Parts: sequence; C-alpha cells; structure tokens
Amino acid sequence: MAAARAVPLIIGEHRLEDCIGRGTDATIWRATHLVTNQVVVAKVVDARQEARRQRALSEASILASLPASAEGRIIGYYGCEEIPREWVVLFLEYASMGNLASFIHRYGRLD
Repeated sequence: MAAARAVPLIIGEHRLEDCIGRGTDATIWRATHLVTNQVVVAKVVDARQEARRQRALSEASILASLPASAEGRIIGYYGCEEIPREWVVLFLEYASMGNLASFIHRYGRLD
C-alpha cells in the first residue's frame, strides 16, 4: 500500500491552515494569503488523473471568465495554482456560513 501524499502547506502566496471538508475530487482547506492575511478557501484537487486535472482547470477557467462584480458570481474566485502531475488548487472566497448546499438545507430555497 502506497503512503498518502501530503499536500504542501505553502502554495503560491497562500498557507493552508486546516482541512474543513472532503469531496469526491477535492479536499477543502481554510487558507491564509501570506501578504494580506485574507482568509480564503483552497480547493485542492488530486491531479494525477488527467480527467480530474482537466475538470479542475476547466472550473478555474469558467470562474475566471465570470464578471468580477458581486452580481456575476456566487462566490469570489482569487486564482489557481497548478503543481504539475500532483495538484490543482483553486483559491475561493471563504464563506463562513458553509457551502451553498448546507445553506439551502438550513434556510430553504433561494429566490
């Protein structure tokens, strides 16, 4: 059995603080921007499978193409870092009330 690969704790200008969730393709970390101390979310995708890598890069491309105004986004997008053949990391706005699915479950449908 192979040992689990550790995610680097410093990625670009961000420091990963703690894991706050896990999904099928990604692990979600609370992270801090090293220059501004802004708290963000790092969506860390295991990119060893080409299909996962391409999905993550496609998501980053779509998020980057959306208007920068608040009306054009569900959540803020701050950029993407790729560690070749290892990880794709998307940096997103930290939503203190949890993810959208949790919010809808807790408060009901949105208009």
